[in-house]
Amino acid sequence: MNMHLLRSGFLSGTLLISVALAGCNPADDKTAENPTLPAAESNAPVADVPPESAAGPTATPAALGTEQAAGPYQVTLTTRPQPPTVGSTQFTANVTQNGAAVIAANVNLQLSGPGGMKKTITLVPVEGHYGAAEVLAVHGPWTADINIKQGDNVGSAIYTFDVAEK
Repeated sequence: MNMHLLRSGFLSGTLLISVALAGCNPADDKTAENPTLPAAESNAPVADVPPESAAGPTATPAALGTEQAAGPYQVTLTTRPQPPTVGSTQFTANVTQNGAAVIAANVNLQLSGPGGMKKTITLVPVEGHYGAAEVLAVHGPWTADINIKQGDNVGSAIYTFDVAEK
């Protein structure tokens, strides 16, 4: 009878541990799947640019071509082609502060796409704006978290867009 109690106690303990571990499945972590979270809450930090939460409130996602506040800056992100399609896409960011173009900032895009795809690209200054080309290999919904830093001034804005098949 003691052996029966030991076996049932062992099986009960194993069952409890299994149930507890089942609730810890990282695949159930909805924040990892939510591409609209700011960089401060994602798993992929952007180098040299502090997250939005360090500079102010969380940004609300906007469509490409929409001007948004990004900390002390105003930013507009566009693509060519528009709308973006699978393949090479040119990203352009116009960044201003108090109506004047900001030309000496660090500007990064953290791209989040279907299936958890993530890319971070640095936009370089080009004729009064910032730009870079990137290959978007998967069609579907994407999010671009743009991060801007110049000296102690930081800002962030979020854009959402769909990449179409060619």
